[in-house]
Amino acid sequence: MSFPHGSAQVVTWQADDIQLYHRHIQYQTLQPLTMHNPEDLCLWFNLRGTYAIRHENAARTISFAPNQQNILYSPATPVHITTCAKELVLLGIKFPKATFAQLAANSTDALQRFAEQVDQGQLALLSPRWASITPAMHQIMQQVFHCRFTGPLQALFLRAKALELLVLQAEAAAPPPGATRPAFLKQPADRERLVAARDYVQARLHQPPGLPEVARAVGLNEYKLKRGFKELFGETVFGYLTQQRLALARTLLLDTQKTASEIGYELGYSSPQHFNNAFRQQYGQPPQTYKR
Repeated sequence: MSFPHGSAQVVTWQADDIQLYHRHIQYQTLQPLTMHNPEDLCLWFNLRGTYAIRHENAARTISFAPNQQNILYSPATPVHITTCAKELVLLGIKFPKATFAQLAANSTDALQRFAEQVDQGQLALLSPRWASITPAMHQIMQQVFHCRFTGPLQALFLRAKALELLVLQAEAAAPPPGATRPAFLKQPADRERLVAARDYVQARLHQPPGLPEVARAVGLNEYKLKRGFKELFGETVFGYLTQQRLALARTLLLDTQKTASEIGYELGYSSPQHFNNAFRQQYGQPPQTYKR
């Protein structure tokens, strides 16, 4: 679909009363935008791009940075949007208020406080601190984007994934006790490069790149890549690569007729034993147990 200053690709799924949508927006020019926002309670995952929204008559502006997530409730009101990047990619998961209230009851303190603000019709965020999208969240999102089910099974699968993401967001909203280290990442441009590094790795699971190659590809030195990646994604570059390769291996074991040895070689493991050891360490059992 096109609009005056760009275009958008939107994929929407319905899982009973929960709606999931994946948006990829590209702007030709960066122009402030005002639109009427309907009442919305949404799990928000900002995968790429930087922008800010200000709800009319609200005192604060809500800023979105790459690879950040939160839960946002906004009452029906005009919103003013300022975009700082020509490409935005996000996943949103909309919950009806009644469904969310039922899930939040007898849950974490953060979810209950958030549900109370929603019930009062107040603009609300689950956490005042936007947290990074973790590797576990990213893995679930990949499962959503590549869902192989159709019909009622698809709705059941996507609802389960939406609830998994809700649980992980609630967990992230309760930071561990103790003082936190000062943030290493200061510039939005560095966050954009690190998101590009994650995407670069994700696109090369079959031929895993080394750290120097990733650093050159995104224009960062290796120190900033290593430390920034760990801060933004909660995992080292190598750890993230390993998790994603093995998650892909698990999917191939379940969904194809390929043998474990074939999949291991396809994903760049030097030997079946190397692949078996890595898979067992990740999932607690050998890959052969996943064959139907």
